[in-house]
Amino acid sequence: MSSLLLIAAFSALSTAEASERGKNAVHLVYGSYASNDAAFEFYSPNPSIGAAGIRGERALRGPVSLVSTYTRRTVSSEYYDDLILADQMPEREEAALVAAFTGQQFTVGPKLQLDLGKSAFSTYVVGQGLAFVGTSRLDDAPDEDDNLNQLKARSWAPGFIAAGGLEYSPRVGPIQLSTFVELGYNWTAQMGFEDDSVRESGTNAPADMGDLAFRGFYMQMGLGVRF
Repeated sequence: MSSLLLIAAFSALSTAEASERGKNAVHLVYGSYASNDAAFEFYSPNPSIGAAGIRGERALRGPVSLVSTYTRRTVSSEYYDDLILADQMPEREEAALVAAFTGQQFTVGPKLQLDLGKSAFSTYVVGQGLAFVGTSRLDDAPDEDDNLNQLKARSWAPGFIAAGGLEYSPRVGPIQLSTFVELGYNWTAQMGFEDDSVRESGTNAPADMGDLAFRGFYMQMGLGVRF
């Protein structure tokens, strides 16, 4: 009986008209960050990295809120060569090198949301500072941290995102379904990768694994709730 009463109470709250759109929000997100850097072709044939994560929004004052996002994605490319097995079995094609790159992006910044009358749609603009952390692995088995002869380096760079978006969130109930699409521009400083555990021949300097930046078209989509 008590369960039926709880279900009835929740249903009543869900169908009640909210006086305004929920000010705070949590979304699961999927985005794409362009690189437009020729060096990224070593890790992926696509000029961008798609990344999934989570985004939180906290109301500040009026139509202004603070938005923070975390996303992560690994991409890799396999390079092949004729390898002869140690037991003298016939030649076969298998990966001689796997180039893997993991990108993690943390963003935070203000958002200005503009309601379109009383409709469920609203538009917004957002500007965010970001920290991009990249990890490069060059090996035949990059998933193994202690694999022999693996080259691994981590670097980070600051940057920013400037974007505009369209959100759909029906003003019904205290917890409101919300979805959005956001388009804009992302920019990071150049990241340099060096493996301190391996030394360059002749100079004894850390092994240079190149540099990389993410600059260009940015897109993000989200599905979550407002409250």
